[in-house]
Amino acid sequence: MSAALDRLDPVARISTVVPVARLTGGIGAWMSRTEAEANRNGAMSLNARTDAPAVHLTPSGRRRASLSADAAGIARDLAARLREVALAGRGMF
Repeated sequence: MSAALDRLDPVARISTVVPVARLTGGIGAWMSRTEAEANRNGAMSLNARTDAPAVHLTPSGRRRASLSADAAGIARDLAARLREVALAGRGMF
């Protein structure tokens, strides 16, 4: 993450960043654990997906210096938020 920021802001004037993520268009399939357990044959239904809202973490701001050190954690947390949004759109949350 910080490599892209270093390219955009090489003199490091930006000190705080708000990581965001969003699922966009196309075909998507995201199954809940219950759905996956009920569907043990591995077949997954694909649904046309409209654009979902962007998600961010709470608290939203992250210090620039911590981006590289916590990249995996930030990615994991954003993926969890995306999953919540995707499943909420299906009435699962």
